[in-house]
Amino acid sequence: MNEGGGGMYQAGSDALSGIGSAFNYKNPNNAAKKYLDQIPDYLKQAYQPWMDQGLDQFHQSGSQYDQLMNDPASRMNQFGSGYKQSPGYQWQVDQAIGGANRAAAAGGMAGSPQEQQQVAGIAGQMANQDYYNYLNHVLGLYGQGLQGANDQAHMGATAADNYGTNMSQSLMTQANNAYSGAQNSNQRTAANWGQGIIPGLFGST
Repeated sequence: MNEGGGGMYQAGSDALSGIGSAFNYKNPNNAAKKYLDQIPDYLKQAYQPWMDQGLDQFHQSGSQYDQLMNDPASRMNQFGSGYKQSPGYQWQVDQAIGGANRAAAAGGMAGSPQEQQQVAGIAGQMANQDYYNYLNHVLGLYGQGLQGANDQAHMGATAADNYGTNMSQSLMTQANNAYSGAQNSNQRTAANWGQGIIPGLFGST
């Protein structure tokens, strides 16, 4: 009798020991982890190129801004070194001097020191005007270039941010779905064991 009882107990124990493997338990955390672990790589792929470019742009713009603030005269000299007379400059000078000569002749001042001084003043004034027009043009283009580079870096960073955010959200959604799916699978399997298989191991009561 004892042997029979012991044998039945051993059979039940052996059956229960196999339930763990037969149950095929799915860890929800592990199911979600495989998606969550991908997020850092996606973020790095999205952000790193723009971080590198933005840092390089920051250094380039920063050095140029520093030079403009700390030594503007040197920067202006660099810009001014490329000056060339505008296409219409000489014509304008000739017209202005010609008018001054005619006025001096009409007033009986032709060839006088006063006329020569007036002509020199006109030439110098127009040369300065042409030079500063050139500088204003160059500075305007320079400012547009800096602003354009900064805007481009900002747009790229924004696009990378949107991509990284969207991919992270997508992976988090997949992780939540995988977590819930593993839980639901475990619950269904447990219900099947509880309703049919486990009672059958010991017979009906």
